[in-house]
Amino acid sequence: MHGNAGNKFEGASYASQILPLGVDLFSFDFSGCGNSDGEWVTLGWKEKSDLTAVLSYLEKTGTTSKVVLWGRSMGAATTLMSKLSETPLPVAGVICDSSFANFEQIASHMVVEKMGLPEQFLQMLWPQITQGIQQVTGGMDLSTLKPVEFAKNQTVPALFVHGVDDELIPMEHTERIFAAYAGTEKNVAYCEGDHNSERDPATLNQVFDFIKAKLL
Repeated sequence: MHGNAGNKFEGASYASQILPLGVDLFSFDFSGCGNSDGEWVTLGWKEKSDLTAVLSYLEKTGTTSKVVLWGRSMGAATTLMSKLSETPLPVAGVICDSSFANFEQIASHMVVEKMGLPEQFLQMLWPQITQGIQQVTGGMDLSTLKPVEFAKNQTVPALFVHGVDDELIPMEHTERIFAAYAGTEKNVAYCEGDHNSERDPATLNQVFDFIKAKLL
């Protein structure tokens, strides 16, 4: 599952490496991205419904028995905020690359660190921002975009990935999510690179080994 401003080709680019493992790959456009209809990207809020629709489709084909969810950035946040124990197909594991822990903290980071504005400026405007986005998107509540809180209820095996040079979503977000994640089978791979860097071969091998272990 791709990140904000991305599309299904983020996942499809790994087809030549994943298919030889002996598993299938399904990559799709979230609503409002790529070839999918829709006007708004909501950083996981409505993307959870997209994921449920995809898993329902795969379940109806009768050719898929279980899945590993691999999400990057928005896709990782979508994974964490979904009810993994109630999906149409069993989720055997999740790979979460560069999820944010709390969206309000990302907004604060952008305002203070990137724009040089005082934090009080965001705090003053946050209620109006939240209300405006709710009206425009048909109900999106920014206060619910807290994957770190959802992680406390997730128990499926998980592999977390994050670039140590990520300035958009600092590495501490994955550190917090990893600490909060309720599942006992969890691991984390910190790698060179920023938010959108291609992951190095060693990190990808960890990802592929995780996929094989959970699906084969």
